[in-house]
Amino acid sequence: MILLFLACSTPTPDPARSAPIQARQAIASDVQAAHRLRMEGDRPGALAAYEAAITRDPDDLLARLAIGELLRSEGRWEDALPHLRRAAELAPQSPVPHEHLAVCLHELARHEEARAALDRAEALGSDQIGVLGPVIRR
Repeated sequence: MILLFLACSTPTPDPARSAPIQARQAIASDVQAAHRLRMEGDRPGALAAYEAAITRDPDDLLARLAIGELLRSEGRWEDALPHLRRAAELAPQSPVPHEHLAVCLHELARHEEARAALDRAEALGSDQIGVLGPVIRR
């Protein structure tokens, strides 16, 4: 009798409520696949997986930061810049995106902007100032 009551009183999942959860799971899956591909040395595959995550959610911080770092590590500074800028906008209180942005701007010879990004990272408690500061602030 109790089981019958529980079965009858259990609400049917609302598809509208589960859609955002499924979307987040799909983004997480894309990002995990990208990380795995990158670790395996498949940079084009990783790039495609990060781009898929960003297509699903343009405001996914991890995907933005990771794709920016991947492009930056390949010397594709101009391509990395919008992703790193967006990551810094999405996490204004985290020093990490500001550090990556500072390095990218420095490599593009946009030294004033690089120093400003590094100053922001330092104000947020960055532990990379000892490494980045002498290079970017010279």
